[in-house]
Amino acid sequence: VDMCHLPFIPMPDTYPVYPSRMQFVHYLQSYQRMLGLDVRLRTCVTRAAKTPDGRWEVHAHDAERGQTVVYRSSVLVIANGMFTKAHIPEIPGRDSYKGQVLHSSEYKTGAAFAGGRVLVVGMGNSGAEIACDLWEQGARPTILQRSPSPLIPRWLVGVTQQVLYRPLWQAALERDPALFWEVVDAVHLWLVRRSFGDVEALGLQLSDRPPVKGWRDMFSAATMDIGTVELVRRKENDIVKE
Repeated sequence: VDMCHLPFIPMPDTYPVYPSRMQFVHYLQSYQRMLGLDVRLRTCVTRAAKTPDGRWEVHAHDAERGQTVVYRSSVLVIANGMFTKAHIPEIPGRDSYKGQVLHSSEYKTGAAFAGGRVLVVGMGNSGAEIACDLWEQGARPTILQRSPSPLIPRWLVGVTQQVLYRPLWQAALERDPALFWEVVDAVHLWLVRRSFGDVEALGLQLSDRPPVKGWRDMFSAATMDIGTVELVRRKENDIVKE
């Protein structure tokens, strides 16, 4: 809650450390309302170019209105993020498969899968959380873990990672910021091993890739465990390797 708020307006004090999906949605709606922001959803920018007077002219297709809208401004900020399009690989036999195939971006709830078996491909944050939700909704999930996962627990030695690492960060700013990342990675890997125990014996592949280095070098975030490891430990969530 302290790290994911937007500028000027923090999340409410009544929110837990890890807000729910709907709490975050309500926060974004309140943020828009309080700052009077004009937010356009389901709109795709098709063209952006400078005009002779030095301003920007942006053409955007509004899917809700079914028309192209032209915006003109003195400043243009391109901030479309890294995960804008769903990647759906070509899987042999998919066309003849009789069951349902969903991309994680289409997943809303596992209620429709109650009593059934579901294969979740990948153990990133989306896959791990979907597996937990499927189990809570009465399904039997199996995770296909394609490669070792860099896992992190929600709590380390009883506190959040931000609280744990803040003193290290403040000390590093006064000395060598690069050293901070090396220290955090080393401490983190040691704490993760102590937190999860011998997960390899459960069939889970735990990566030894330093989490900060992974994010810095490959923009690959570690998977925050919200209960998947415990489900695997209790044999209520199966794990298979590719």
